Amino acid sequence: MSLKATSWAWEIPTKDIGMTNKFVLLALADYANLEGICFPSQATLGDKVDLSERSIRTALGELEALGLISRESRSSTGGRKTDIIKLAIGEACNRKNLPVAQPAIFGSATGSPLPVASSVINQSVITSKRKDPVEIYQAYPKHVAKEAALKAISRALKSIGFDDLLQAVKDFSQAVAGSDKDLLPHPATWFNGGCWQDDRITWKPRQRFGVQFKPQQSPSMTFDTSDMTPELLEAAKKF
Repeated sequence: MSLKATSWAWEIPTKDIGMTNKFVLLALADYANLEGICFPSQATLGDKVDLSERSIRTALGELEALGLISRESRSSTGGRKTDIIKLAIGEACNRKNLPVAQPAIFGSATGSPLPVASSVINQSVITSKRKDPVEIYQAYPKHVAKEAALKAISRALKSIGFDDLLQAVKDFSQAVAGSDKDLLPHPATWFNGGCWQDDRITWKPRQRFGVQFKPQQSPSMTFDTSDMTPELLEAAKKF
């Protein structure tokens, strides 16, 4: 960790780059060496700031557009490696590339409007409409082990967006409608296993299969009594 990089990241005004981008910038500074260079993976950054990889990719792109970081891809015979990221320590953000400001928000003590970047406004909207993992749990067709399920959902949301995961759960619930719920996986198992990525053709109703037995009926018996003796006729009446 570079104290210089961290101090610089803290000095970048949050109102200029947005809360999410600020968190990601601070995380990068935490990994940076004395030259301001680091190469954490998007998954690592996501775990550190509790964001999905998609959100991390968006933040990195915006930070690069603002001139706060530069990225250099690197590859090897074994496959692509993480990008080399260099922090523009000592530089201010390129205000020409700031998101277009939305209508002013009143936030000062005097009530005067404070121009705020759209990314900050969007962040405040997201915060005010925080999405609850319970909604995803309720959409799953089997409600057991709620605490474990919610933890699994929170972990899953680090790799997939809330709306995408919710839609996948709804699709699964619809596909297995009418199932014997005892045969469905527990929600924690489903989310921990990343089952939302499974081939949808495998999502089918699940039922127990068995043989249903019906009481057997005794076959009716008829006799020709024309040639019977009285004794045989009496015996036949017993059937």
